[in-house]
Amino acid sequence: EADMARDIRQGLGARADRIVPAIGWGLAEVAALCAEAAFYVGNNTGAMNIAAAAGTRTYSLFGDVPPFHHAASIVPIVTPPGAVRGMAGITLGAVLDAVRGDRGGLAPTGR
Repeated sequence: EADMARDIRQGLGARADRIVPAIGWGLAEVAALCAEAAFYVGNNTGAMNIAAAAGTRTYSLFGDVPPFHHAASIVPIVTPPGAVRGMAGITLGAVLDAVRGDRGGLAPTGR
């Protein structure tokens, strides 16, 4: 995951400081980060559920797995029809479009 986080940060260029990879953190630190985050983007994991439980807007990458709707703060992102199957079919552009479409932008909103 550290390699993927590095690639994502490099892809963001000047905006790389907007993300904080929570790799190797303890549960308390992850919960605190999720509670204070402007929003969360990640696959269907425990961290995703912690962010949603904290009330943080949560953009969850489900790939081909049918999304569940147990928290109002979860915005599911699935592989679009005709794309490469699985998580590989969810592009960075599709994620950014989902976040921008839902929030109006990527900047913190001062919730």
